[in-house]
Amino acid sequence: MGGRVGLRLAVLVAAAQLCAGQAFTWSECTGSFSLNFTSVSVSPVPIVANRPNNLSVGWESYLTGNSDVQSGSLAIRLAYGSVPVGAFSWNLSSPTSPFKCPCPLEPGQPWNASDANVTFPSLPYNGVIGGTAVMTDQAGNEIACVQFSIPINTTGIPE
Repeated sequence: MGGRVGLRLAVLVAAAQLCAGQAFTWSECTGSFSLNFTSVSVSPVPIVANRPNNLSVGWESYLTGNSDVQSGSLAIRLAYGSVPVGAFSWNLSSPTSPFKCPCPLEPGQPWNASDANVTFPSLPYNGVIGGTAVMTDQAGNEIACVQFSIPINTTGIPE
């Protein structure tokens, strides 16, 4: 009986280690930005390779500094290692943008986006896709920058 319990425990530990590598991670870029993030989320994770994936993206942030944000844009660049694999951009004031700015955004005001739906492109990779998301204000000044990694899996369906 003890051997089966030990085997089950070993299988559970191995599964937990595999799942630990299947997480979306993010951090703010180095620098001084006026829009600060307290959380960023993407689901489902991992994404499935070789087909488009519909992702739900959300975040919590707040504006610091002394300037209002009247409008702006979001640009996302994706890479597999050092190989660029995609680039996207949205006007944050556009009614068709999945990331709508509650503009004008005033200092101290939160900007919480939830359940923005984005289609992730079909990519033939297995591993991790890295990316950078940069937001600019109406004058083209960078107000936010987030680096992220999202696992991509060729062998199964997202958990």
